Amino acid sequence: MSFLDFIKPTRAEKIVRVKILSATMARPAGKLDTQHTAAGSVLDMTEADARDLVAGGTAERIGRVGNDGQLVPAADAPAKPAAPERAKPAPLPESFKGLPVSFAKAWEFIAKRRAIVADLEAARDRAMPADFKALSGFKDGLKFYARAVIGETAILERIALGDAVKAAEDTLKAHDAREGYPLACHLLEASKETLSKIEAANAAIHELAEIAFDIFGIRIAALELAEPHRRKLFQGSGLFMRFASHSLIGLHGAVFLGGENPTRALDLPVEVMAATYHNAAARLAEVEPLLVQARAELATAQGVTITTKAKRAA
Repeated sequence: MSFLDFIKPTRAEKIVRVKILSATMARPAGKLDTQHTAAGSVLDMTEADARDLVAGGTAERIGRVGNDGQLVPAADAPAKPAAPERAKPAPLPESFKGLPVSFAKAWEFIAKRRAIVADLEAARDRAMPADFKALSGFKDGLKFYARAVIGETAILERIALGDAVKAAEDTLKAHDAREGYPLACHLLEASKETLSKIEAANAAIHELAEIAFDIFGIRIAALELAEPHRRKLFQGSGLFMRFASHSLIGLHGAVFLGGENPTRALDLPVEVMAATYHNAAARLAEVEPLLVQARAELATAQGVTITTKAKRAA
């Protein structure tokens, strides 16, 4: 480094003209010290100093000052962006068709709320000014931003867009206050319908297995085995494979409701309950014809046993 490096002119700072809104200490461009400036004064200062005053609400920006001391004409302002299109509630899924009406009612409320939440999230994204740079990725469901240099335009933009965020938040709160209870009622009803279908399927599965075991017991009655031994042999029989190999449907998400006579409900998303309802209905449809067959076989086995005993007695 030579002596000449110390006398090189420094890069000129951007100069802006501001109007002082309230009496304050301000530093005019080219000065080292601040000076008392009365409200209504027009002052040229560096961009950095002006930014602080504007952010604090003690000044408003008039425009940038050129090297000739004149205001630089502002570029044409960009066209005001059109109001964002509101999110639309998702249509009823095909899998919900044919289910009890409570499922469609619950979906209607949920889809409407999800659209309102989508509008709120979009408003929050738009509220991040241009001088904020979005980082990639999320953490704990929240989006993080790295703060860069904030100019006065970005601050004003954020204030304006913050109003949109507040309006979206108020819309969501009003929606929940108005429709939260009806939604809970429809979800509870869908839960009861799902539980009822699960219980019907499980009852049919249990009955089918017990009938199959009774048939097996009749057929090996001559061995005079104790029930634990009959159960053990039954699990390897053809009757077991035909009638008793259906697994019960688990009550995942089941909770007990309060009250003097507590009942159960399912604390699950409506989509999960719809899938569970379909699974239980399909299992019941599979087991019911087998119940008819098993009952017929049991009646036949019991008839043979009774006839044999009657002949022996004669």
